[in-house]
Amino acid sequence: MIILKHYIKRAFLDPIGVLVFVLMPIIFITVMYLLNMDIEGYYHIVNGYNTVSTGNVIANMLVFQFMGGTYIIDYVYLDFKSDRRWRLLSAQSLNKYLLYALAACVMFSMVSSLIVLGVGYFFLNAYVGNIIMILAVVLCVALFGQLLGIFLSLFVKKKSTCEGILMASVWIMFILSGFMFGIEIPVFGGFMQDYGTPAAVAIHAIFQSGLPALGVSEPDMNRAYLSLAILVGFTAAIAVAVFVAGRRKPL
Repeated sequence: MIILKHYIKRAFLDPIGVLVFVLMPIIFITVMYLLNMDIEGYYHIVNGYNTVSTGNVIANMLVFQFMGGTYIIDYVYLDFKSDRRWRLLSAQSLNKYLLYALAACVMFSMVSSLIVLGVGYFFLNAYVGNIIMILAVVLCVALFGQLLGIFLSLFVKKKSTCEGILMASVWIMFILSGFMFGIEIPVFGGFMQDYGTPAAVAIHAIFQSGLPALGVSEPDMNRAYLSLAILVGFTAAIAVAVFVAGRRKPL
């Protein structure tokens, strides 16, 4: 537990992390809200909530949580791929340290995402949807982002390159899902936009569970559960990939 507390303190008290994963998404969603206030039709209100603001808040929250894997990448290169690893090995196995670091990063990711959603709900007239579905999606996204960071760090020597690959992967996911800059790429007849990427199923699980956005005014829980199940599958797949790759190519 001492190790876990150490990583929790590092995660939550790191000023750069708070700036990037809490303040920056809040600034983004607020600026986008203010810039679009005077655009005709921006205030498209459904069930008392602003649908455009809702989409901005949800999409930005998820983008930053998928990119949260840069947090664990930082720990991997500082703690496990430097001279510090020998001091850690003298006390515990590296796998134990890595597990605690992963848990701390997931906690931070979930808390930061809930803060962003809270700001959107209370100040930007955004609807945050079914709270149970939101928590389930945020947990899966947090895990996926951190595990993707671990997976990449097993193969990439330079920290900056590893972070760049992770961020590029996240942007590609959102572009293929049709939720970035309005770009829609009908890959495989639109399959990628519905179920083909973790980003797509994460957003659809939230929207279909009751968000009055993107034309969804009534919940379709069957589609929401299907999207959540696929997201769980993506998360499980990256977890298995990390386990297998970690055994063949340990830190």
